[in-house]
Amino acid sequence: MSAYRPAKVMDVAQALSNLMGMPAVDRTLALPGPSTLTYEYLLELVSTLTYNPPSRAPVVPKQIALALARAAQRIWWPALSPDEVERRYIDDADTPGDWAVVGVEPDEIENHAITYVRRYRSAYVVGPLERGVPLVLHALAYLSCCSANYIRPIVVPPRPVSSIFPHHSLLHYFS
Repeated sequence: MSAYRPAKVMDVAQALSNLMGMPAVDRTLALPGPSTLTYEYLLELVSTLTYNPPSRAPVVPKQIALALARAAQRIWWPALSPDEVERRYIDDADTPGDWAVVGVEPDEIENHAITYVRRYRSAYVVGPLERGVPLVLHALAYLSCCSANYIRPIVVPPRPVSSIFPHHSLLHYFS
C-alpha cells in the first residue's frame, strides 16, 4: 500500500515565492507534507468532511489499471491517464523534506482540507427514524422542521497509528 505525505498547496506556493528572493539552489527540492498518511485515511477524511460515502470503485492491480487508463485515452472527455495511475503507486513516505531551505513550516492537511472539499459536501442529512427507516432530508428542510439552530460540525476522522509520528516509525505496518 502506498503512503503519502500531502502538502498544502499554499505552503508550496510560499516556498516558491521564498525561492524567488534566494540565491539559486543547485538541486531539486523535495517538499513533502509533515505527516505520512495512507490512501485509505485520505479517502476517509474526504468522505467525513463531505458527508458523502466513500467511492465504491473496485481496487484493481496496477497492470489492469494501466490498461484501462490507456484505453480511456481514446475517449474525448477527460479520464484517468496512465501517468495518474503510475503516480498513485509512488511511495514518497521516506522522502526527506527541504522545507528549512525555503523557510516554510508545512501545516497538516486536516487543518485546511475543509477549505478545498466544502463545495462537495452533501446537502442532505439523515434525520430521525420514521418507522425504522432513516428520514433523508435536504439540509434546509431539516433546519425548518427538526432544529432551530442546527450547524453541521466539522469532524476529522482519527488518524491511523502510523501517521501520528511524522514520516517514520510504524510505516511498514501499513505496507
